[in-house]
Amino acid sequence: MVGITPMIGQNDSPGEVFSLSNAQQVLTFAQQNKIGELAFWEVPRDNGNCAGSTTASDTCSGVSQSAYAFTNTFKPFTNGSGGGGSTPTPTPTKTSTPTPPPNTPTPQPTPPQGGNLVSNPGFETGTLANWSCNASDQVVTSPVHSGSHALQVAPTNSTTGECDQTIAVQANRSYTLSTYVDGAYAYIGVQNGASNWTSSGSYTKLSVTFTTSSSQSSITIYVHGWYAQGNVFVDDFSLS
Repeated sequence: MVGITPMIGQNDSPGEVFSLSNAQQVLTFAQQNKIGELAFWEVPRDNGNCAGSTTASDTCSGVSQSAYAFTNTFKPFTNGSGGGGSTPTPTPTKTSTPTPPPNTPTPQPTPPQGGNLVSNPGFETGTLANWSCNASDQVVTSPVHSGSHALQVAPTNSTTGECDQTIAVQANRSYTLSTYVDGAYAYIGVQNGASNWTSSGSYTKLSVTFTTSSSQSSITIYVHGWYAQGNVFVDDFSLS
């Protein structure tokens, strides 16, 4: 039940850097010691767009790397795999089944997924709750597609203004991601997967369909504009 979640690349403390070599060491340790979970903070930082920076950034690792190099380093990890020797064989017994400890939850079947899986899909909270966005992005009250709020993605000369959300999904399932966008060069998609884009002067529905892999349990959806190409307004996300 032990998990490891390092902060990749340049950390918050000056001089503290978690390198790709460190990532490989952690992967080996996790596999050999049957660690239950291996993660990192965070996928939007998994690139070298600001290599050499001595301060932590939300949009890059600060180290020299290819895109998603930390993701690919940790990919071989399987929950609780490796090390620890063989699994002991239970010894048959004639006694009755032991009573579980008090407050032990009864395992429940996984319910079928339905409806919209995106949290805060129309930004009606008035905040970026459940989203991880560039510092220039914000929730606005105009223009909106429906309700009273929408997202304003604000690209700069050095960023696309990306907003992300990680969502639990089921393996081997077909999903459709859609949203309404208003602005030049609006992109939506799934990290390391399908994407789509459009350019529009008014709210237009943008969709992309994809299928999860046989071992996939989560995805990260994104929306962004393009470098120095003006704001993009986004509203009414749906993933079903």
